[in-house]
Amino acid sequence: MNIPVVMARFLLVAYCILLLLFAAGRSISEDAYAHLLVPVMILMVLVILADRYVMSSAALLILFGYTVWYFQTWTSPVIFLTVSVPIAVAAVLFLIGTRAREEE
Repeated sequence: MNIPVVMARFLLVAYCILLLLFAAGRSISEDAYAHLLVPVMILMVLVILADRYVMSSAALLILFGYTVWYFQTWTSPVIFLTVSVPIAVAAVLFLIGTRAREEE
């Protein structure tokens, strides 16, 4: 069992649940759709790139850049830590999982 990859997947699923709860609290508007885009992209990464850890990491880093740019999370440290950093942490965990898989 590749522990870093399991941790990354668990983190991403929990993060998707958090974002979906946040989007459900908003009315149906284009702002709610923007909040739904990130969890959908994360789920696509988890399903489509399930065994390709480097590709998953690259896709998550692109998604990290999108969240920083679109949601402007650099304006507040709390928002940056809760919205953008979990995606970057999961990308790093996938890269660590790649190294752990090579050592097996």
